Amino acid sequence: MLSPKACLGNCSSALYTLIVATVTVLGNPMAGDGKGEQALEKISRLLDDRNVKAEIPQLGSPQEVQAAAYQAVADKAERVLLAGGDGLIHWAIGAFVDTNVKVGIVPVGTGNDFARALSIPRRNISKAVNIALGKPTATDMMRICADGIELWAATVLTAGFSSAVNRRARRSRWSGSKKYTLATLAELRNIETSSLKMTLDGGEVVELKSSLMAIANTKFFGGGMAVCPDATPTNGLLDVLVAKEASAFDLARILPAVFWGGHRNHKKVSMYRAKSVDLVSCEEFWVDGEQVGKAASWNVSVRPNALQLCCGGRT
Repeated sequence: MLSPKACLGNCSSALYTLIVATVTVLGNPMAGDGKGEQALEKISRLLDDRNVKAEIPQLGSPQEVQAAAYQAVADKAERVLLAGGDGLIHWAIGAFVDTNVKVGIVPVGTGNDFARALSIPRRNISKAVNIALGKPTATDMMRICADGIELWAATVLTAGFSSAVNRRARRSRWSGSKKYTLATLAELRNIETSSLKMTLDGGEVVELKSSLMAIANTKFFGGGMAVCPDATPTNGLLDVLVAKEASAFDLARILPAVFWGGHRNHKKVSMYRAKSVDLVSCEEFWVDGEQVGKAASWNVSVRPNALQLCCGGRT
């Protein structure tokens, strides 16, 4: 059981670009296939060593994470560390949009695609904590509206083949980010296509049969697949990928190249950029690796400079 550790004093290490007195740590004890609690204990010790007071509420469900994030804003927290994977980031991040709260990421999840895109160390908690206590960079966020509901996302909204992969990975007993690669291989025989209509920035209309669609604020999904390799969360734009009615054979050839970005040159793949995308689709959508369900129509837009993110200028 973690308890808040009260420490006095200022941080004088040259690694820090700011003096930080107190942080709130929102963590998922079950992140990283159950290794989250051990990681939270280490984070608490590291902050203690740096004379930083840590407030660490006990969290379990996504609803608790969300409530704790909004409470941190209400309490006028100066800095919040999100210690978990992409799921925890997804549920917490919306609370900090357009606020002065400085947000740090300490990746202890399975895929860690947001941290990967920002080059935040995924296997060195101490270095990640150092970065999380540093100066913030204004970073874009993705705003998603459907059926009167507003969601905020950090990484990628996706549908089609990738949704099936996410479902299988969630059910699997495999551990680590390899679960997404193995789920991808297992789902190749089940490829389906559906109708998709996209309107980009209220002008260009793209209408086709699609096997996979992704709208990205950052480049990675699925534990390191660079689905939109040119996406960056500081340019005020969304990158969009559509795979046109690809067969299992097509995807088997495309997918290995996704890890280094070579898929964008495949004849079945089209890439676009826009500030806003209107979607008409009957697909099930996933955002930041979390299932958000179906809706007849969606609007996905970018909110430039929405988040004060401590990432060491690595965007």
